[in-house]
Amino acid sequence: MNQDSKKNDTEVNQRNLPSTLNAHLAEKQEGERRSLAQTLHDEIGQNVTAIGFNLDFIQSQFDSSDPNINFVRKRLENALTLVEETTDQIRQLVSELRPPMMDEYGLIEAIDWYANNLSQQTGIKIDVQPIYFAPRLPSWVENTLFRITQEALINIIHHAKTDRASIIIEANATHVKLSIVDNGVGFEQQKQPRLTETFGLRTMIERAKSAQGVCSIESQLNQGTQVTVEVPR
Repeated sequence: MNQDSKKNDTEVNQRNLPSTLNAHLAEKQEGERRSLAQTLHDEIGQNVTAIGFNLDFIQSQFDSSDPNINFVRKRLENALTLVEETTDQIRQLVSELRPPMMDEYGLIEAIDWYANNLSQQTGIKIDVQPIYFAPRLPSWVENTLFRITQEALINIIHHAKTDRASIIIEANATHVKLSIVDNGVGFEQQKQPRLTETFGLRTMIERAKSAQGVCSIESQLNQGTQVTVEVPR
C-alpha cells in the first residue's frame, strides 16, 4: 500500500463510533465464552466420558472371576490415547486463550508463536517485525494487543485472499504501535458506509479503546488492508 493511497483512504477509528461498541465487545466476549464451553463439552467432555467408560470396563473385568485380558488391554490402550488427545486439546485451548510464553517472555514472543502456528495451519506467510522495547507492558495491555492481533489475522485468513501478511510492533517512550498489514483484495472504504458495522473491525476498535488506545483500518481495493493500533505504555 503506497503513501498516496494511504492519504486517500478513509480512516475508520473509534472517535466516529457510537457508544454501543461496548455492547459489541461484550457480545464478542460472550461468544468466546460460548465457544469455550462448547469445546469443553463437545471435545474434552466427550473424551473424559469415554475414558470413564473404559476404566469402568477395566474395573469390571478385574472384579470378574475370568477377566478378558485382551479386552482389558484394548480398553487401556484406548483410554491412554484419549488421555493424550485430551491433554493436547487442553494445551491448545489454553494457548489460544493466553499463550503461556506471554507471562514469561512477553507480547512479541506470544505473537511470534501465534503467527508461526497460524502459518503452518493456513499456508499464509506471516512476518513478525518487532522493534525492541522495554520494560514489559502491563499484562492486560499485552493481552489486549494479542487479542487484536488474533482478530486481524483471522480477518485476513477469511477475507483478504492473500498468501502473505506482516505484523510490525514498535514503541517509543509513551506509546506502543501495532500494525497488521496484508496485500490482499482490500475494499473501497468510501463505498462501504457500513464498514463500522463489520463485527471483527468493531471488536478490534473497542478492544483498543478499552486500553485507552486508538485502532484505525485503512484499505483500498486490490491494494490490501492495514490495521493500526496505538496504546499508551
